[in-house]
Amino acid sequence: MKKALLITMQYPPANGGVEQYLHNISSLMPKEKWVVLAPQAGPEMPTESGVYRRNFFSSLMWPRWLPLVWAAYRIIKKERIDYLIAGQLLPVGTAVHMLGTFLKIPYSVFTYGLDVMNAAKHGRKKKIAETILRQAHSVFTISDFTKNELARLSVSPERIVKIRPLLDSNFFRHVDDEKKEALRKKMNLGTSRILLTVSRLVERKGHRYILLALQKLIKEFPEIHYIIAGDGPERPNLEEYVLREKLGEHVTFTGKISEDEKRLLYSVCDIFVMTPISDAHDVEGFGMVYLEAQAYGKPVIGTSVGGVEEAVGGYGFIVEPGRAPEEICACVRQIFADPVRAEVLGKKAQERIRSMNWDSELIPLYRLIEREHV
Repeated sequence: MKKALLITMQYPPANGGVEQYLHNISSLMPKEKWVVLAPQAGPEMPTESGVYRRNFFSSLMWPRWLPLVWAAYRIIKKERIDYLIAGQLLPVGTAVHMLGTFLKIPYSVFTYGLDVMNAAKHGRKKKIAETILRQAHSVFTISDFTKNELARLSVSPERIVKIRPLLDSNFFRHVDDEKKEALRKKMNLGTSRILLTVSRLVERKGHRYILLALQKLIKEFPEIHYIIAGDGPERPNLEEYVLREKLGEHVTFTGKISEDEKRLLYSVCDIFVMTPISDAHDVEGFGMVYLEAQAYGKPVIGTSVGGVEEAVGGYGFIVEPGRAPEEICACVRQIFADPVRAEVLGKKAQERIRSMNWDSELIPLYRLIEREHV
């Protein structure tokens, strides 16, 4: 029976899709077989069983990630680790490859899409990534899209294992009506029909498309309101656009939100919409937020990029990025014109989400740590 060490730069309390994905997986693995090494998180962070917190990087040495190697080495010896898992391709994968080679311990690597695309574009990084992936026992990834991207780094299909991001069972907690009504009053929403986006505020998430669509929809649905949840570098530009186009009465920026606040927003919205684009520097490898909105029975609108269509799963609306504003308008009109059909679609999506379970998704990992020899 093997004992695995997951080494990851991305882990709660940091907030993001990868962080939640790896935390969900770790929380479901047998504690006697699974240990995590994650970055320092401050003195206020409560101790979590099976999770070591260490400094990963140093500005006084090169490579900067050498402290990570030393920290991992000590944990490997202390916990008698005999399998390594890199939470990221670079630079964690480099450290894991080094440790695995030196200690003769097999390893696997998690990939998410953008990491693979970035490595494939740079000669030196591509060679390093190809070496890491070629010598990995298996390569985990999150969608068919990211699976196909791994071909750019010459990973053979039989060594790729897809483990989709799913929701934590706690996500399905009921939100009572009093809290929903309190939120409507706080945001002065009244009886507004609500569009919602939950994401980092970066250009490629496509908020501008939705604002363009909103300008047209306001003429048909004066009570429509768009809530932009999250924060990021694009926020000042979006706020300036809203001010310039006199959309302030129809748009609310929440800033950073908690998990409870996020669930509350999903519960009060009428439509979840996030219309990302692909650019040279980033891509939507899957899209957990679509699953989250569908868990609350909401119709969703996404774009045909990356792994979005797989995340939506045929129970939502997919628009083309190049025609996004017009097609968003058409989808919203369709949903508002036939609320019964929209509710049925939302219920089917909700049933799909509830039928997904981590136990079946994690079978490849369970099998991995149950083997005496890999």
